[in-house]
Amino acid sequence: MEADETYVLYSEKGNRHLKRKARRRGGVAKTRGLSREQVSILVARDRNKSTLAQVATFGRLNASRVDQLLGPHLQEGVTICTDADAAFRKFASIRNLNHMTIHPDKKRYVVKAVYHIQNVNAYHERFKNFMRPFRGVATKYLSHYVSYHQVVDETKHLAGKEGIKELFHRSLRCPMKTIGKKLPHYCALQINQLAS
Repeated sequence: MEADETYVLYSEKGNRHLKRKARRRGGVAKTRGLSREQVSILVARDRNKSTLAQVATFGRLNASRVDQLLGPHLQEGVTICTDADAAFRKFASIRNLNHMTIHPDKKRYVVKAVYHIQNVNAYHERFKNFMRPFRGVATKYLSHYVSYHQVVDETKHLAGKEGIKELFHRSLRCPMKTIGKKLPHYCALQINQLAS
């Protein structure tokens, strides 16, 4: 299984009562690099192309949040392939998983000719391309778009009535939760900090 996270900028698109200056046309974060202004989306994908994609938290992921999202879905004997992020290393050691670390920053994209995170990174790229026409979405609806993309991505090879039927069934099974202030309690406070 491959796992990695991607980030989108926190957004209150559509809110007419902002407590901060509005960012025009999406804008950029106040802080350079990764900060609490970014919302992380965790994506895990196995070699059968079964995918778990969920909005995780503000800023960096930690091992306990990874465990909450991924832990219940793992089978015994799974080998997890990730980048060198400390949260994934700690998660793998807590769960006693086989862990293969990929180092794209050192130009090491494949380990032992088998282990890589290219499928999950390709999924991230497809997700970002899917989101581009929406020109940004409010963070409280982000999980809807993550689920929407997942359904579309998993059913794109189907056509006709079979495709419509499968699209309908999968859309009913995908979690569609409004988030934002309903992110895990340790993250909800950060929204208020961002507004000030």
